[in-house]
Amino acid sequence: SKESNAEQNIELLSTLQQMELRQRQLEEALVNSQQEARPVDSESMQAILAQNAFYYERLARIIEETRSGAHQSAVSIYEWFSERMEHERAEYHQGLQYLAQQLEAQNYKEQAKEKLARQWLNRALLLSEFIQDHFDQERFRPGKYSRLLQRLDLAQGNLAAGAVDASLQISQQVFLDLSELHFELEHVVMEWQAEFERAQNTLYGLLNDIQQNPQVSAMDLQGQILPEQLDLDYWTNGKYSEALNRCRQFVSVVAEEQLSAEELRRIHTDVVPVITGYFDSVVYEARLKALNSQLRMNIAETALEALEMHGFQLQDSGYANKDLRSAFALQLKNADGSLVSIEVLPGDGKNQEFANELIVKTEHATLKTEHEARLQWEELCHAFRQYNLNVSRPEIQSTTNTSIEDTAPNLRAISRQRLQLKRPSDVR
Repeated sequence: SKESNAEQNIELLSTLQQMELRQRQLEEALVNSQQEARPVDSESMQAILAQNAFYYERLARIIEETRSGAHQSAVSIYEWFSERMEHERAEYHQGLQYLAQQLEAQNYKEQAKEKLARQWLNRALLLSEFIQDHFDQERFRPGKYSRLLQRLDLAQGNLAAGAVDASLQISQQVFLDLSELHFELEHVVMEWQAEFERAQNTLYGLLNDIQQNPQVSAMDLQGQILPEQLDLDYWTNGKYSEALNRCRQFVSVVAEEQLSAEELRRIHTDVVPVITGYFDSVVYEARLKALNSQLRMNIAETALEALEMHGFQLQDSGYANKDLRSAFALQLKNADGSLVSIEVLPGDGKNQEFANELIVKTEHATLKTEHEARLQWEELCHAFRQYNLNVSRPEIQSTTNTSIEDTAPNLRAISRQRLQLKRPSDVR
C-alpha cells in the first residue's frame, strides 16, 4: 500500500509540474502580445490572465489534495478528482462568459478598431499555436480546434476586406473559445494521464507478480504449505504461459498510449481482475493436479499392499512415460504364474475434484473355466475391500499369455520390495 501511494504521489507531482510549465509559457506569450495595447484593452487581457492563473491554482490545489488523500482507495481518489475537475470546468466556463459580456459592452473609437482587431486576431492565433504545440487536440476534442481555426480564417478575411467590427467580434470570441478549449484540454489530458499511469502501473505490477511466480509451493489435503515446488506450466499444460502472454499483450497495448481514459479505466476495473482470477485458477489447478498425482500413487500402493497379502510380488511400477500427470501403474506376479496389472487413471474432475479411476486386470494361465476366474476375482475383490478399494463387476475374456515385459514397456521399476502406503497428505 505504501509503495502504491508513493507511486501515485510521483505521478501526480509530474502532472502538476507539466501543467505549471504550460501555464508559464502561456502567460509569457500573452503578456508579450499586449505590450502596445490600449489601457482598456490591457485591462481585459489582465482579467483573462488573472482568471487563467486563478483556475490553474485551483487545479494545482486539487492535485495537491489528491496527493494528500493517499490513504483513500485508488477508486475513490480518482472519482473525487474527476468530480472536482468537472466542477472547476463549469466555473471556468461561466467566468469566460462574463468576460465575453464585458468585451461586448466596451465601446472603442473607430480609428482604433482596426489596430485592436489585429491585436485580438494575433492573440487568438498565438493561443491556437500554443494549443497545437502542447496538446493532441484532435484526439481529445476532435473537430473543435479545426472549427475554431476556420473562424479565425474568417476573421482574417473580414479584416482584409475592411469589415473591422466583424473581425474584432469574431477574434475576441474565438480567443475566449480557445481559452475554454485550452482548459478543457488541460482537464482531459490530466484525467487521461492519471488513468494511463494507473493502468500501466497496475499491469506492470501484475505482470511482475506472474513472472516472479512460475513455481508455487505444493499444498496437502489440509491446505498446509509443503516445501516442494510445483512448475505451473508443467502441471497446467501451458496455462501459466498463456496468462503471462495475455498480460504482456495488455501491457503493450497500454504502452502505445492510444487508449481513451474510459478504456484505461476498463483495464483497471475489468481486465486486471480477469487476468488475476485466471492466474489464481492456474495456481489452484496445478496444486489440485499435483495432489491427484500423489493420490494415484497412494491408491496404487494400497492395492499393492492388499495383493501382497495373497502372495503377489511387485515387478514394475511408475507413471506412464514418466509423466507425473498421467496414470500410475503396477505390475505384479504370483508364484502360480498369475499376473495382475493395476492402473490408476486421472478422472475428468467434472463431478469430483479428487477423482481417479482404478482399473485391475488379471491374467491366469492355469484357469480353465469362467467360474474359476470369477472365484479368483472374488477373492481379490475381498482383499481390495478390506483396504477400502471398491471395484465393479469384471469382464472375463480369453487371451494368450504374455510376459510382463511385453505388457508394460513404459513402466519404470522403482523397487522390488514391498511399498509402504502413505497417507494422501503430501505431494511428490
